[in-house]
Amino acid sequence: MNTISFISMITVIAGLTVAIFYQVKFNRRLNSELKAVKRERDDLILGFKRMQQNAKKYRVIKEDAFHSDVDELLKRMRAKGEVYPE
Repeated sequence: MNTISFISMITVIAGLTVAIFYQVKFNRRLNSELKAVKRERDDLILGFKRMQQNAKKYRVIKEDAFHSDVDELLKRMRAKGEVYPE
């Protein structure tokens, strides 16, 4: 094996090693960004579910308030822990 073919073989191996290194680094960065996006999506879904639950809760409170006396409503809400005690 002559010197030129050995040097070119080493150059090719070094080039492939660098290419693999950058590909692995790129994949890790993509995976971390994907995890961050998934966390953000999950947070948005949880926030939306909480918002729906709160809307249902407030709708029930509104209906209770419309059909009952305010003092009775406050007593029931305090009993459930939905309003601060006096």
